[in-house]
Amino acid sequence: MHALANDGDTYNLYAKFEADYVSYKVEHYQQKLGGGYLKVEADTENLTALTATTATATEKTYEGFKLSTTNNEMSGTVKADGSLVLKVYYDRESYTVTLDSKVIGSYLYESSVSFNTPTQTGYTWTGYTYEGIASTAVTANASTTSFTMPAANVKLTSNWKTHTYTVIFNANTGKGTMANQEFVYDVEENLTANAFTKDGYYFDSWNTLANGEGEGYEDNESVISLVSEDEG
Repeated sequence: MHALANDGDTYNLYAKFEADYVSYKVEHYQQKLGGGYLKVEADTENLTALTATTATATEKTYEGFKLSTTNNEMSGTVKADGSLVLKVYYDRESYTVTLDSKVIGSYLYESSVSFNTPTQTGYTWTGYTYEGIASTAVTANASTTSFTMPAANVKLTSNWKTHTYTVIFNANTGKGTMANQEFVYDVEENLTANAFTKDGYYFDSWNTLANGEGEGYEDNESVISLVSEDEG
């Protein structure tokens, strides 16, 4: 017990306060494809800390995103009224698309990717070999290829069917028979030696026109890629 010193004296008492735990928030924002940021509502953190102390936000991990280097408010002094809000921003990662060993561009995560499907003379495109993305995530036909950019570099390698074509040998007023000859585009092969005859004449050469005014070829000549269309 404390006693007053003298009758009528005053004795002052002062309230003493210690820092108490108060609330603060940490909000997380992801970059939108169209610009700006969208708050991830489900990841808002309602936390507590002692008044006037420094609170620091903890970075989260999101697929396809990285911590922004410019927008963050990751630390601050805890306010007695509980109004402190820390904001953590995440930018979309950028990934490359490689088509047939050539990088055709870089794209932000979840952005739309579309380009013309490759073509090649003498070959039919039959699909891709996929790396970095599932085949089911790609829409592709002979005209266009499209997909949504995943959180990985994408590599597409075209698969091709080589065209074949048939050379038909015509006697052209001569006589005899010769079987058709099958060729594969881009593969060099000799023409079948002539087996036709014509009384009073000798065989001179082959020609693409019956009147001899087309493209000429020697007997048994080595040829390649005479026709580019499949089964021409």
